[in-house]
Amino acid sequence: MHQLPSRPSTAWRRPLYHAAMSRTEAFELKVGEGMVRGKLFQPSGDENCRFPAVLICRGIHASGEDAGGFLEAMAQSLTSAGLAAAIFEHRCATLILDDFNSHSAGHDTEDARAVWDWLMIQGGLDSSRAGVIGFSLGSIAATGLIHAGLPVARLCLLSAVSSQFALSLSADRGNTLSWLAEAGSIPTEYLPSLKDIDSVKQAAAMAGPILILHGAADRLV
Repeated sequence: MHQLPSRPSTAWRRPLYHAAMSRTEAFELKVGEGMVRGKLFQPSGDENCRFPAVLICRGIHASGEDAGGFLEAMAQSLTSAGLAAAIFEHRCATLILDDFNSHSAGHDTEDARAVWDWLMIQGGLDSSRAGVIGFSLGSIAATGLIHAGLPVARLCLLSAVSSQFALSLSADRGNTLSWLAEAGSIPTEYLPSLKDIDSVKQAAAMAGPILILHGAADRLV
């Protein structure tokens, strides 16, 4: 007769959290001449809870683009699963004229780094279990964090656009990315700044697991 395994010691059990009682905190971080604004979604739990954390990088986007709702829904789903999740808008969203147009991919990474540093000092989070999700052009900032040597435990690239592929798109005058740049929806310095970035190589430097979810568009990925 097989003996059922004993229940694990309470010392090894996962602390209880209450998804229905999750909380949302808005935050603002001054970076350079702009302001990075975002939200932190965090489960509520007992005093022993230390939740894994996820930083979601969206990248620059055109006005009216509706991915913000998708990423907020993603953050809420992660919170329901017992993870804390942060989403944010890059500082260029609050800049105008020359300040807006001087925003580069390097600034995107600086913004993401500022949110990461802020996230790591929040109470109730386990900084040893912190990951990054890069969505679309946000994948470039996400891999930039790997390149900066931050202790990212997990990396997910969702509908990833590499720096190399973004440059190839910008050369196609019929492509949406090129059209947005010409219409002024993307800072004029952003696409040229990608020439000094190899986001595929940066992702390859990731020491931990990587999950890539994408379509067939980016052959480089």
